Amino acid sequence: MRRRRRQGYLIALLGLFLVLAVMARYIPAKPKTMPRQEEAILTLGGPEITVLMPDGRLKDLPLDEFLLGVVAAEMPASFEPQALQAQAIATRSYVLSHTAPYGAPRHDGAVVCCDSSHCQAYITQEDMRKRWGGQFAEYYEKMARAVAKTAGLAICYEGRPVETPYYSTCGGHTQAARDVWGQDRAYLQPVACLWDTHSPRANATLILSLKEAAQKLAVKPEALRSMSACYGEGGALTELTVSGKKYSGLQLRQMLMLPSANCQWLIDGQNILFSTRGFGHGVGLCQYGADGMAKAGYSAEEIVLHYYQGVQLVDLYH
Repeated sequence: MRRRRRQGYLIALLGLFLVLAVMARYIPAKPKTMPRQEEAILTLGGPEITVLMPDGRLKDLPLDEFLLGVVAAEMPASFEPQALQAQAIATRSYVLSHTAPYGAPRHDGAVVCCDSSHCQAYITQEDMRKRWGGQFAEYYEKMARAVAKTAGLAICYEGRPVETPYYSTCGGHTQAARDVWGQDRAYLQPVACLWDTHSPRANATLILSLKEAAQKLAVKPEALRSMSACYGEGGALTELTVSGKKYSGLQLRQMLMLPSANCQWLIDGQNILFSTRGFGHGVGLCQYGADGMAKAGYSAEEIVLHYYQGVQLVDLYH
């Protein structure tokens, strides 16, 4: 009898072991590059870089100290912590891609500048105090935490940190780099985005007179009635043909000052109505999408890996 009981126990233990072994195969392992020690959360370091400041001065400072000012300038402080961390990772990767030994500086004597139309937006602590007022201490710690918790992490493709474009709102779908800038990047491909609907810039309508629009495009007003367009996989206009002239989506957006090239139009009498989705170029990280993903429970790593395809997160500080 005892022998049978022992055999029963052994069989039960063996069964439990097999169940646990099977379950372990389906529990995703934590990525080796992501965990950060809580006690080091507010330590801002990294390699020292030279930055062309807004006032034209060259300034040397630790990379992560610079990134805090970039994240504060690029994202609302009300955004979710995981979205802020995703932004910190993207900005670090961008800067490191122009830092030796990975790449060349974007300016003589400086790795990057603080002009958002060329490199990175940036604000100082003084600017943060003005922007956040009585919430300065709370928001400053929130930004510092986002940068420090991701210390060293960069988005790499084929072992090197890469340029990681980002923008406000994609309007439901991101765009391929080749469709916006004419240069293909394997990691900058169009992906669906279901999380940016809370953006105030998700949709917009711009109304221009035919005369005004024609003047901006340097064509005759009546020519606008027969213009045609090609669209990319992500839904944005890639080429507009009017009166024999061709304009890229980027050119159209700039010339007509459209929120995005993800647009359609309708001519109503002597007016032309442009209906747009999203705000910005649409390539890479959608910032409102990142916030929406964070609200839905996604981690910074999952956010980054969604918007940048086929990349790896690598700790380049250690």
